[in-house]
Amino acid sequence: MRKTSWFILPLLAVLLMGIACPALASEAVGIQGYSKSTGYQYVTFGTYPTDADGTVRPILWRVLRSADGEAYMMTEYILFASPVHEDYDHYPGWEGSDLFAYLNNEFKQDAFSPAEQQVLLVRTEDGGLVTLATIDEMRDASLGFASNNDRLCESTEWAKEHRIKDTYKKSLYIYSKGHKYSPWWSRTRSQDYAHEQRRVMDEGKLGRVSSGNVDLGVRPVVTVNLSLLTIAGGSGTKDSPFQLQPSDAAAAAVPEEQPAKDTLVVTEDIVTDEPEAAATPVPVAEPEPAPEAEQQPVEPIATEAPATEAPAAAAGFTAAAKPEYIDERFPILDEKGFLPEGQPEFVLIDEENGQWLYASHTLRIEINRRTGTNSQKQPLRWYEAQIFTRDTSELFDLYPWDETKYTNINAQVLADEIAKKNHLVFAINSDYFIYRVERDREESYNYPLGIEIRNGQVLCAWPRNALSTVYPPLDVMAFYPDGSIKLFKNDQLYTDEFVDYLKRSGRDDYKALAETLKANGQTPEQLIAGGATDTLSFGPILVENGQVSPRSTEFGNTPNPRTAFGMVEPGYYICVMVESRIAESKGESCVWMGQKMAELGCWSAINLDGGATSTMIFMGKQVNKSGNYGDITNRKQNEVLGIGYSNAVQ
Repeated sequence: MRKTSWFILPLLAVLLMGIACPALASEAVGIQGYSKSTGYQYVTFGTYPTDADGTVRPILWRVLRSADGEAYMMTEYILFASPVHEDYDHYPGWEGSDLFAYLNNEFKQDAFSPAEQQVLLVRTEDGGLVTLATIDEMRDASLGFASNNDRLCESTEWAKEHRIKDTYKKSLYIYSKGHKYSPWWSRTRSQDYAHEQRRVMDEGKLGRVSSGNVDLGVRPVVTVNLSLLTIAGGSGTKDSPFQLQPSDAAAAAVPEEQPAKDTLVVTEDIVTDEPEAAATPVPVAEPEPAPEAEQQPVEPIATEAPATEAPAAAAGFTAAAKPEYIDERFPILDEKGFLPEGQPEFVLIDEENGQWLYASHTLRIEINRRTGTNSQKQPLRWYEAQIFTRDTSELFDLYPWDETKYTNINAQVLADEIAKKNHLVFAINSDYFIYRVERDREESYNYPLGIEIRNGQVLCAWPRNALSTVYPPLDVMAFYPDGSIKLFKNDQLYTDEFVDYLKRSGRDDYKALAETLKANGQTPEQLIAGGATDTLSFGPILVENGQVSPRSTEFGNTPNPRTAFGMVEPGYYICVMVESRIAESKGESCVWMGQKMAELGCWSAINLDGGATSTMIFMGKQVNKSGNYGDITNRKQNEVLGIGYSNAVQ
């Protein structure tokens, strides 16, 4: 009997401990950050409109990171749509943006009780209690963002149907694929374009877009002090999240003029004011290192630059005849520097040594691949093209994929396809104005289109505000039938509608600009009357009057793929294309481009669209290597800037 008793007593003790386990379990569970093996823990904290009818429910958060008694959390769903900054032309950066101010004022007051606000901590470089994730955090596998799919996000029903401001003309954008995911903002400013912000795009890819877009989603992030929170229920799963509530200490910290409110609790979709049963303090999980905050450069403010005047054009051009411009690998040329009439075209393609040559009776082209290091001591590779024409019978022109659908955003293909369709010897990308046409149709405001003239007809005309520091400035290059080009800064061209808009703005600086434009500027119609056949709008101006333009230092100061077009004199043109986002080349700035174009002898030169648009085509094949930019490496386009006809291009 005595042996049996000793055996039963330990067994009873174990059973009693098992009975006590549920009470101990809630104290033993810690708030954990993301783990690859177990995924996320989920909590509710604060309240916000959730249902389509505006019913307020607890906000569901995923815990990204937990360390040192603090938890860094992101909302599971998009809560609302908003631009980062309405006046995107004067975007001051994240800390000065409309959205940052809204999150830390109206949203904070609406979403969190006074006691809950005492729990929030400032732990990001922007100094906000409520903020957004950085673009680096959005691709940080340790936070659960290891692939595009990890960034896909749905919204609450309220976010789909409502706008936080009546002036926002669009609701949250929902991608057509699957009809449930939406784009959402980061707090990271674009390094390439000062008015743009990084964001999550279609299929979870990362990109950038104007900070003024009103239909992108917002997923706030906060850091909370776990020592001031208690767990009122739940198990930490998405279906049964921990219900976090402020402790008595948090409530006691509320200033007397802000009495703490009862926290709303939802149980099985029923909203009540009833408090839950006794809550347990929030235990602390093991610490994890936090990533460093990302900082973004800011583009400088633009200054004045006059329109340039090109050297006078002659009836027949003479530059090609100069011996210093003729490569020894060309065959015997005539006194003008071209093949004798009747001789078949000459084509040399030497990819190994980086040289491409072409000659006919009216056209001569030499492309050389160059290598070096960029201004940041990184590898750099670029292509220099010299183009000579005999006379005005052979000039650069703009070639669309479909002339009947010039402004149709669906009429786009890869640049080499356009070159082959038109049998072009040489081509580069243009200004990719079709992107701005698409944006203008999407936005509720007049999106800057630039001045776009094709074959003497105005396709679109809404200049960039010259007071704006947004890249690109939409400076203009105009082509003339005598082979010359002229460059115009964005404060030298206007439309009557644009001037009226400036006058109605109520701003003194806008009104002053309107007067300057009317007094000194030109309209697109005046450009055409002066002989311009085509224009491209991008910029900045790189070279004017043979000197590097100050504009080149004011826009596009980060290393990227870039394309530039310039004229030494009528009949002699220079194109430079810089590769980037590849191992062999990390790109360059507009400063470098201006210096290079001046070094090559340009009298006038302008920066064209870059990035995934940058392309150089020779005999129907792309010469440059395209780098990776988010979801694309080589962008489809609606036109190219090209010259020369060859039946060999198929």
